[in-house]
This record gives sequence, C-alpha cells and structure tokens, in this order.
Amino acid sequence: MEFPKFSVLMSVYINDTEQQLFQSLQSIFNQTLLPNELVIVQDGPVSAEIIDCIKTFENMNLITIVNVVLIKNVGLGEALRVGSERVTNNWIARMDSDDINKLQRFEKQMLYIYDHPDISVLGTQLDEFSGNTSNLIGKRNVPCENNDIKIFAKIRSPFNHPTVILKKSTLLAVGGYLPFAGMEDYHLWTRIITSRYKVHNLPESLLYMRTDQGMYSRRGGFKYLVSYFKLKNLQKKLGLINYFELLYCSLLMTVSSIIPTFLRQFVYKKILHK
Repeated sequence: MEFPKFSVLMSVYINDTEQQLFQSLQSIFNQTLLPNELVIVQDGPVSAEIIDCIKTFENMNLITIVNVVLIKNVGLGEALRVGSERVTNNWIARMDSDDINKLQRFEKQMLYIYDHPDISVLGTQLDEFSGNTSNLIGKRNVPCENNDIKIFAKIRSPFNHPTVILKKSTLLAVGGYLPFAGMEDYHLWTRIITSRYKVHNLPESLLYMRTDQGMYSRRGGFKYLVSYFKLKNLQKKLGLINYFELLYCSLLMTVSSIIPTFLRQFVYKKILHK
C-alpha cells in the first residue's frame, strides 16, 4: 500500500521552549509513518536554542526540513499562510510546536485518507495534558461525521486544529489561512464546510495537547469577543447559522468572555473538555 505523500506544517515563535519543541519534533520523527517534508515557519526572531533544536533534527536526514524565516512576528494565521505556500505536497498535517503526536497518528489518518480520497479535512480527538503526558487533565471530543460536524460548527470549532490533515488544494480554493485574532482555524473550517467539501474526524485520540493557564485567559476578553462576533456574522452570511442561532451563540460567548478566568477554566475543564 502506497500512501499519498504529505507534509507537516508547524510555526514556532519567541515564547516557544527548546524542550517542548524537541518533544514535539521527536513525536514526528518517531511516527510509524513519516512525512517526507516538514515546513517550519519561524514567526519572527526565535532563540538560538530553538534554531539548534531544529538543526539537530535536520542532521538526522530522515525528513526534508524547510525553514521559513519571517523577520517579524506576524501571528499564527499569517505564518501558516506563508508556510502553506511552501508546502510541496497536496496533504498538509498540522502540528503545534508544544504538542505531542501519538505513535500511529499519521499512519491511521493517512490510511483513512487512502480509503476516502474525496475527503478534504481529517481530524481526530485529543487528550489535554499539563507538564507531561502522564498528567492528563482533560480531552476535547468533536463529532466524526460530516453532517454532525456541520451542526457542531454552528456553536464551536468542529476540529482540533493540531490534529488535522487537510488538502492543500482545498485550503487554497477557500482562500487559505487568514489572520483572525485567535480564531484562524475556526474561520477556515467555516469556509470549508460552507463550500460543501467533505470532512471527517476519527473517533480515536491521536494527539496530546499541552495546556496552561494562558489558554483560558486567551479565550476571553474584548478582543476575543469581537473576533467571535465577526466570525458568527460571517457564518450567517454564508448560511451556516440563522439570525436566532447568531443571537444565541453571541450571548453564550459574551458570558464566557466576561466571567473571571478561573470560572472559564472551570467550565472548560468540567463541562466542555471533560
């Protein structure tokens, strides 16, 4: 069986640590199915330790590493847009610089893609951890089937972004990654779903996502709320939600954005990511 070739797309920036990046890259190089290309976007200046870490894996000569160096920090959406343009394969596997793949992630996803070549986006479930992967603190489960994903997208992001493998041709057809104030992925899924491309999530968790206190504070505040309102208005314009769904979602997010961070953390841990 010959799987389609695929690339991994990752962005690193000044706040990334060498230890976490090493663990992330190691989980790529240890996969039972390797990509033939890894595109790493340096989003602005990064530490010498980060550069040395990347060189360590370059010297293994197992995967072609393409370094894309941006002079200044432009944010995740723009960094991924630039990086995706450098990808040479039609399948792009996303990966964050502080998360850890489970051993068979790529093999299991590419097997599904091999059997379903008409799919455009394939994600998985994930486990959330703090410190190390033996300390699991939550999980994020998303729907698996195309129609269920579309319904879920009315309220929340229907994919776990760092688990996704997507077609570059589809990505480019809907306008690619765009800057969108912390919701670049949700914005992209909205455009793909409303363009009627086929999407799917595997029921198995295939990635460990690192969490910290900053994750909960970033999901609140005025700027985040404004970004969410803009996205919901786009969803209404594209026909994904109606006027009453727009009001309902906006009310829920307003409450979530203005409550203290410790309460938001409780909601995510005990309800949304239980």
